[in-house]
Amino acid sequence: MSIDGSQRRVALLLVLLVAVLYQGTLRSGFHYDDFHAVVRNPHLSLSNTVNFFHDPSMFSVNPESAMYRPWLLTTFSLNRAVSGDRPWSYHLGNVMLHAANTVAVLWLLRLLGLSAGACALASVLFAVHPLNSEAVSYVSSRSQLLATLGVLLFCSLTLRASTTTHRLTGVVCLIMALMSKSVAIVSPALALLGWQRTQDHSPSGDHSSSGEGQSVANRTRILWASVVAVVLVVYLTLIRSLLAKAVFDAPVRDRFAQVATQAKALGYYLWLTVMPVRLSVEHQFDVSRALDPIVGLAALFVGSLAIVCYKGRGTWRWGSLWWLICLLPTTVVPLIVLVNEHRLYGAGIGALVLIAVVLSSLHLKCRPVAAGLIAAYTIMLALLTVQRVDVWRSESSLWQDAAQKAPASLKAQLRWADVLDSEGEFELAEQAYLRALALRPFHAAARNNLGRSYLVRGRLDEASLQFQALLERSPDNVPARMNLGQTYFRQGQMSEARNQYEAALGFDLTQGRAQLRIAQIGLHENGSTAEILDWLDRAWEAGERSVDVFVSRAIALRRAGQLAEALSAYQSAIAINADSPDVWYNLGNLYVEQGNETAAAQAYVEAIRNAEEGSVIRRSAQDRLRALKVRQTSP
Repeated sequence: MSIDGSQRRVALLLVLLVAVLYQGTLRSGFHYDDFHAVVRNPHLSLSNTVNFFHDPSMFSVNPESAMYRPWLLTTFSLNRAVSGDRPWSYHLGNVMLHAANTVAVLWLLRLLGLSAGACALASVLFAVHPLNSEAVSYVSSRSQLLATLGVLLFCSLTLRASTTTHRLTGVVCLIMALMSKSVAIVSPALALLGWQRTQDHSPSGDHSSSGEGQSVANRTRILWASVVAVVLVVYLTLIRSLLAKAVFDAPVRDRFAQVATQAKALGYYLWLTVMPVRLSVEHQFDVSRALDPIVGLAALFVGSLAIVCYKGRGTWRWGSLWWLICLLPTTVVPLIVLVNEHRLYGAGIGALVLIAVVLSSLHLKCRPVAAGLIAAYTIMLALLTVQRVDVWRSESSLWQDAAQKAPASLKAQLRWADVLDSEGEFELAEQAYLRALALRPFHAAARNNLGRSYLVRGRLDEASLQFQALLERSPDNVPARMNLGQTYFRQGQMSEARNQYEAALGFDLTQGRAQLRIAQIGLHENGSTAEILDWLDRAWEAGERSVDVFVSRAIALRRAGQLAEALSAYQSAIAINADSPDVWYNLGNLYVEQGNETAAAQAYVEAIRNAEEGSVIRRSAQDRLRALKVRQTSP
C-alpha cells in the first residue's frame, strides 16, 4: 500500500507542524548528559566513524559510561563538523528526525489498514504530544529518535516486503535502529505484531493463490526471519559484556524491585500520555517493594491490559501490545533513572493510536461535538509542547522547573543547586543544597558540592566542616579529600593539606591532580627544587595536563636560576592556554629578570588584556607595565 496524494499532503502538513512547534529548540543549549557525551567528548569526529563500531568507550569522555551506539555517534560527529560545539545543528537534527518519525507513523498506520482519518489524527497527536518534547529537545535523546525511526521503517518495510530491495532496506533500518539504542531489540516482535494485524484485517487471510505460491511465500518468510535472527545474534554478541553488567553482574536494583517499580510506572506512563500536565525532566518516583499497595494496583492494571491484549482484536490489540512491547526492555533491565519521558517516544505510538481511534469513532457518531473535542485536545497538547520547549531552553529553566515540581527529589534539588552555584547565585544555591541534604543528609555529591561552594566563596571554615563530615562517613571519597586539601592550603595549613593529598593518592590515582597539589605546597614552603620537579613529573605521568603543571615547573626552575628552562616551561603553558593572565604575568616577570624589557612589556599587556576588570593580577600587571615605561623613558 502506498501513500496517495492526499496522504502526501498530510505528511507535508505534519512536517510543517513539527517545524513550527519545535523551532524554539534551535536557540536551546546542551543539558546534563550532553556535556559528557557530546560537548566534552573528544572522540566525536568523522575520522573515528569506523572506531565507533567496535569501541563502546567512545560514547563518552568518561570510559565508565561506555555504550554501544555507533550510529548515534556518527550523527553527532556530523553535527560537530557542521557547527562545532554550538548546539543549533544538534537540535536541528533532532527536529528533523521527529518530523521523519511523524511521517513514518503515518505510513505504518496506513499499511496496517487504519482509516485515513485515524492515521492522520494519530500522526498529528504524535507530532504535537508534549511527552515527545524531551526526546526532541534533549540532544542525548537522539538515540531514541534514531531507534524509533529505524523500528518504524523496519516494520513498514516488513509489511511491504514484496521485493528484495524492500527486504534489504528493512534489514538496514533494523541495523541502524540497533546501532542507535538497544531498545530496538524488540523490532522483530513489533514487525510480527503488525503482520498479524494485517492478516486479521484481511478478509481472505493469505493472498497466495496456489500451493506453489504459498510455498514460495513460506520460504521467503523463513529466509527473512533467518536474516533478522542473525542480525540480532551478532548485535547481542557485540553488547554482551554491557548487557551482562546491567542485568546480571552489577544491576542497580534487584529483579523484584525492578519489576514492581516498572509495573507501577506503566500506569503512570499511561496517565501522562492521556493528560500530560506535570511533565518534568525529573519525576518524583520511588522504588517499590514487596508490600507496597500501589504495586498491587499496578499488577491489577497490567493484568487487565494483558486481558485486553489477549481478547481484544484489531487496532485495540495492536495498540496495547505495541505499547507494552516497546516498554519491555526498560521494564526488565534495571536503569538508574526510574521513569523518564523519552522512553515513551516510540511506545506512545500505540497509546496515541487508541486515543485517535476513540476520537474518530466519536466523530462518526456526533460530528460537531467530536470535532470540537479533537480540536481542543490537539491545541492543548500543542500549547503544552511549546511550553515544554521553552522549559528546555537552558539548564537553569529546566532544573528550576524540575525542582518546583519535584520538591522531594534529591536529583532535582541538587541539579538546581549546581546550576545556581554556576551562575553565581550563591545564597539561593546554598538553600537548594541544604534542601537536598535535608532529603538525604549523607549524600556525597550534595555535601561535597555545598562545601565546594563555600570554598569558592572563601567561607573556608564552613567548607572544611562539610568535607570533614563527608569523610567521616566516606573516607574513600577522593573529591572531598582533594577539596579539603585545597581548603587547608588556602588556610595556610600546609602540613594538613599535604596529608589530605597523600591520603587521596592512597585511594585513587587522581589523574595527577594530587601530585600537582603536593608540588605546589613545596613551592609555597620554598622546598627542594628537585623534590618539587619530581612531584611535577609524577603529575605529568599520571595524566595531569593543565597549565598549572608548566607554571609550577617554571616557578621552581626560575627560583633555581635556570631561567632558560623556566622560559621554555612558560611557553609550553601558553601553548596550552594563551588566555591565562597568570601565565603572561609570570612570564613578564621572568623577562624582566632576564633584562628583556620589550618582551616583558608585551607579556604584561597580554596579562592585562586577559585578566578580569579590577582583579589583583590586572592591577599588578598595570603597575609593572607603568614602571617599565617610566624606566624606559628616564634619561
